[in-house]
Amino acid sequence: MTTKLNKEIIALFNSDDSTKVLATVNEQGYPHAATKPYIRVADDGNLLYLELVESSRTQKNLVRSIWFDQKVSISVSGKNGQSWQIKGKPVKTLITGPVFLHHYQ
Repeated sequence: MTTKLNKEIIALFNSDDSTKVLATVNEQGYPHAATKPYIRVADDGNLLYLELVESSRTQKNLVRSIWFDQKVSISVSGKNGQSWQIKGKPVKTLITGPVFLHHYQ
């Protein structure tokens, strides 16, 4: 089930002043949570996470989540104390192509 984010949550995710934490699990099922400033809401309403290090633990866990249908969690907190948690499944990873280049150049 896909839930459409309201404007308030989108603004919170797209703010550079917000703190975003992405939680994944490793191959043994242990959680891995890390602050990730490069989480935004894309124009199509989906959450977009830009990983700068392809070999990072988070990246490996996200790819594994796609392969093995595992869930992840993203928490966002604003300076005003407002916070939200979104749980779901990653659906794709991009390592090349126009969308990738748009965000990484």
